Amino acid sequence: SARVSRGTGESQKNFSIAEIVATLPAPSPKSTGPQLTFQLESDRYLGAVFGRGGENLRALEQEFDVKVDVEKPSRSGPVNVNVRGKTEESLNGAKAALLQTVEDEKAKTCDQAKRGVDIFCTHTRCC
Repeated sequence: SARVSRGTGESQKNFSIAEIVATLPAPSPKSTGPQLTFQLESDRYLGAVFGRGGENLRALEQEFDVKVDVEKPSRSGPVNVNVRGKTEESLNGAKAALLQTVEDEKAKTCDQAKRGVDIFCTHTRCC
């Protein structure tokens, strides 16, 4: 079996490839487990999804034990979201929470528009 030497002189140690591979971290969830891909209708609400410094997204990832990748569009429009995790339940919970965040942000925007705040509302159920 192949061996790799590390160190010099008397402190030199030999390691087999298997020993080195055994020390590597386990594959990330990116390569294993279920995943769910969906679209947010607009990039307009990404600020609410991410939160200040990404805190909202990190909290959601921690709560549901998932990893969320948001594909930022090169222009305004739909946003692709990929959620990876260990269970279908965690994926669906994370998706529901993300969609609720967007709906909550839409409601805030509509409320501001109704109160006369100079804001453009794209939510079709009001304004």
